Amino acid sequence: MSDSWWREAASDPLLSIGNHGWDHAHPDLGYDPGSFLDVNDQEQCELQVVRSADYIEQTAGLRPDLYAYPFGQSSDYLRTRFFPEKSPLHRCRAAFGTRPGAVTRESDRWNLPRFVCGRDWRTPAELLALLEK
Repeated sequence: MSDSWWREAASDPLLSIGNHGWDHAHPDLGYDPGSFLDVNDQEQCELQVVRSADYIEQTAGLRPDLYAYPFGQSSDYLRTRFFPEKSPLHRCRAAFGTRPGAVTRESDRWNLPRFVCGRDWRTPAELLALLEK
């Protein structure tokens, strides 16, 4: 599959392209198995957040301003230093973990809750019921 579909998908009003990392900190690349917690320094954060956003911007024609942590995992460095202190570099408005819940004014901007399909809901009706609570 080529990358030719990105621009068309990005222009669709029913679809939004966000950022989810460069490589999920995959174990085959020297990371702890299934862990995004190893993303805990400036270099790794730039790879996972900035490089992936640059690629999406180049390929889709838009820069994502929301980030979703792979596996819902985020290091303290990523949440409390990189995202809050490096805004001009990453240009994100917020980031999502996987703790279930609705976003409120009190939510942590760099670890917002989200409802995950398959874990928290499986059908559109179940999602609507969660959102109506």
